[in-house]
Amino acid sequence: MTLMLLVPLYLLLPVFSIRLCQRYKGLESIGPIIICYGLGILIGFSIDQLDLTTASLRSNQEEILNILVAFSLPMLLYSTDVRGWFGQAGKAALGMILALLCVSFVAVVAAVPLLGEIDNLWQISGMAVGAFTGSTPNVAAVKTATDASSDTFLLVHGYDVITSMLYLLLVMTTAHKLAKRVLPAYFNKQDTDKEFDHQEHLEQYQQLLQWPSVKRLLVAVGLTLLIVGASVALSKLAPQNYSTMIVILLLTLGGMGAALSSKVRAIPNTYHLGMYLIMVFCTAAGSLFTVEVFAQISLGLMTYFLVMVFGSMAMHLVLCRFFKIDADTFLITSVASICSPPFVPVAAAVMNNQKVLLSGLSAGVIGYAAGNILGIGVAFAVRAMGS
Repeated sequence: MTLMLLVPLYLLLPVFSIRLCQRYKGLESIGPIIICYGLGILIGFSIDQLDLTTASLRSNQEEILNILVAFSLPMLLYSTDVRGWFGQAGKAALGMILALLCVSFVAVVAAVPLLGEIDNLWQISGMAVGAFTGSTPNVAAVKTATDASSDTFLLVHGYDVITSMLYLLLVMTTAHKLAKRVLPAYFNKQDTDKEFDHQEHLEQYQQLLQWPSVKRLLVAVGLTLLIVGASVALSKLAPQNYSTMIVILLLTLGGMGAALSSKVRAIPNTYHLGMYLIMVFCTAAGSLFTVEVFAQISLGLMTYFLVMVFGSMAMHLVLCRFFKIDADTFLITSVASICSPPFVPVAAAVMNNQKVLLSGLSAGVIGYAAGNILGIGVAFAVRAMGS
């Protein structure tokens, strides 16, 4: 029953957020994505306080997130200039490698003051690196590799949720402005007029409800169904630990392949439909908030996770300046590492730069692939130091 009430809210609150931003000009600088995330957190808090949270409901909510990611990623890529992207791929790969190395290095260094103070610190460190370089499947893989208990796994998940929320808040508010003060501006400013056609203009969302646009979007929806179906089916051939990485990779490749067709790129408002799905995703993700994640917080571990995330982000920023990586590529690869590919479209929308979307998704796949190795490596490095 609760899920039946939640789904309409997930679908309608993004529309409400867009209308709010249109009606009140001051909210334009905040943007509908942040509003959706905030409303989602409010829903999650209300569910928690009314004691309506169940394992079944949470499982269904997470499944909704997976579905939204699967359908939004190809849709967001259909209007991408894939051929033009190849000129940016090198910088994006370098930015992601730097992000992964920074997380791993800071995780080891920040663990030193906690050696002997926290039980199973080496396992916690490894799983945290798995989370902040890859995603949940990487955390699960490191858990298995280090023989960590389920309680330790859930503990890491709780700290991951809190630090990721704080990190996303920074990304969605001031991170891009701060990065532009330190790093060069985004270097690919060609086809500016075309770029503006795809920017997150609030008025263009109204076209999603107009019949001429709907008819053409149905073609894109049908194509997306084929890509999602094929991606999920092919992922079943891989080991379960790698299925998420394979699905994201295939969805990205499918969207890229479709974008090579001028007919697909000509379908109007595919990007805006994808962004609407991302707004629904943010609302649903926010609704997973529960006060239980705060129940087992200790000052030492909370500090460790905050230093790992924000310390590595600062180090990443410094290295990007040294390697002359632009602000947009820095932030999109940072998000791909810390929060994983599903949150890449959120960062691209905040920066109002669709052209870095493909770079971020591709970089995220690198994180999925490297997360297990880095997480296990950091775990045993911390244990060797005396944890």
